[in-house]
Amino acid sequence: MVGVMQQHPELGKLLMQTSIRENVSLAEAQIQKESVYDYAPSSNGARDYFSLTTEILSRL
Repeated sequence: MVGVMQQHPELGKLLMQTSIRENVSLAEAQIQKESVYDYAPSSNGARDYFSLTTEILSRL
């Protein structure tokens, strides 16, 4: 599905390069009602969200 969107002439340029991987820590943080940055700051989920935030800010 992502590949199809990347090839779209208008949508492709709007897609972010960063993707959020499935990660147990993300679900556990939600259950604990904590930020993933507080619950598991070195998890892949925390790193992915940090990367996405950085990418979004670089586009502003």
